Amino acid sequence: MTTSALRNRTAAVATSIALLLPLAACRVVADVTAAPDPTTATTQPAPRKLPAPQKAPVTTKTPVKKKKKKQPHPVPNRPATDLYGTQYAYVKAYKGNRVTFDLVEFFEWEKAQRACKQDREPRDGIWCLEYYIRNKNPRLRWLGADPGGHYEIIVAEQGWKTVSMDRFLRSVRGTRKLVKFDIDGGRILNAEQMWQT
Repeated sequence: MTTSALRNRTAAVATSIALLLPLAACRVVADVTAAPDPTTATTQPAPRKLPAPQKAPVTTKTPVKKKKKKQPHPVPNRPATDLYGTQYAYVKAYKGNRVTFDLVEFFEWEKAQRACKQDREPRDGIWCLEYYIRNKNPRLRWLGADPGGHYEIIVAEQGWKTVSMDRFLRSVRGTRKLVKFDIDGGRILNAEQMWQT
């Protein structure tokens, strides 16, 4: 390549560069003007406003009147006492198989004599000698009687006779006929008339 050709080429390149420099400067200026001012710009975006929470619609309820629960009638076979084993009583009343009675303490022979001395009871025939009944508590109790239980009453000139629960209760109710109960599980399983006092 000749010297003149080299000069021409160099001049062409220089001319191209000279023409391109102002265009490049314009682009840089455009980028510089588009950039935010570092003294006023913040690096974090502005917080977004969340929509205000909506309140649930208020509903008014009419108060419901609670019905008073009726107390259930006592179930005759439900344990209604702390009694168990052999107990002595006077039957005061009954309804169905629910028996209301007056519980007493029954003593025989030596125990009867000791109990009489403690209570300062006067001897009267076989009273305090053969038997003694202590009844200091006026409280009445009730228990359910087992309809299928064993019940005995005293029948004149026949001795003890096995009868139904209903007949037994009719016979001893409201009298001074002492009754011996066999109690278990809070109910009367069997009953026997002792004698009339």
